[in-house]
Amino acid sequence: MSTDTTFRDQAWNAAQVSPGEEALGRRYNDGTTTEGQRLNSPRNLYTWLPPTPRPQHGEAAREPFRQALFEGLRQAADYAGLFIVGGAGAYMDYGGNTSIRPLIEFFAALNRPVAAICYGVQALIQATNPKTKVPLVWGRLVTGHSEQDDYTDGTTNVPVEGGYGPNYGSATITLEQMIKQYTGPQGGCISTNGSPYMAVADGPFITARTTPDGYPAALLALAQLHGKGQLPAKYVVDGDGRGHEPAAGEIRRIGT
Repeated sequence: MSTDTTFRDQAWNAAQVSPGEEALGRRYNDGTTTEGQRLNSPRNLYTWLPPTPRPQHGEAAREPFRQALFEGLRQAADYAGLFIVGGAGAYMDYGGNTSIRPLIEFFAALNRPVAAICYGVQALIQATNPKTKVPLVWGRLVTGHSEQDDYTDGTTNVPVEGGYGPNYGSATITLEQMIKQYTGPQGGCISTNGSPYMAVADGPFITARTTPDGYPAALLALAQLHGKGQLPAKYVVDGDGRGHEPAAGEIRRIGT
C-alpha cells in the first residue's frame, strides 16, 4: 500500500499515499539505490527480543532469556531511536506482544526518541516501568486513531479489485479508549478530526495517527535528536504543519 496512490482510508475515504511518498517508497524498495541498499542486511529483531518465558517453561528458561535479551539490547544501544509502525495487521500482532516492550523501555530509559505510528501506538502505550508496572505514557499526551478513524464495523473491507485483504474485522478495542486508559486522568488523547497531519511529542515519546503522519513524526524525532532541547516537552503538529504547544481544549480524557 505504501506505493499505491489510489489506496484510500476506510473510515474517511481519504487518500493515504501522496506521489512524494510513493516515490520514497519505491526508492527504499529498490535494492540498487542508496536508500534501498540499507535494507539489504536487515536486523532480525527475533534475535534481539526473544519470546517472554511463561510459567509453563519453568525457571530454567529465565536465564537464557535474560542473556539473549541483554545481548539484543546491547546491540540496540547503537541506534539513535525507535520507530514502531502500524497497520491493520499490527493491531492483532502488537496487542498482547510482551517481547517488544523491553526495547521500548530501554530506549525510554536512555531518553531517546520512541515513535509509534497508527496501531504501533498500541505497543507503545502498553510498555511499563519494569519496577512499578506503571505505563510509561501515564500522565502524557498521545495521539492515535480517534473513534471516527478506527477500524469498526465494515471499515476494514477494501472494496477494490485485487484488494489488500484479508478483512481482519473490527478492532477489539478502539485505540482512543486505550490511550485514555493508559495515559490516565492527567494525560490524554489528542486527535483533530480532518487534520491532514497529527503527531504529538511528549518527553521521548512521539505518536502519529496514521500513514501520512509518519512525516511530522519523523520531524519531531529529528528535532529531539538535533534540536538541543529547543523543542518544548509537549508539542503537537497538526493542520498548519508548524506545530504548537497543546491547549487544554484539544485533550480528550476518560469521559470526554
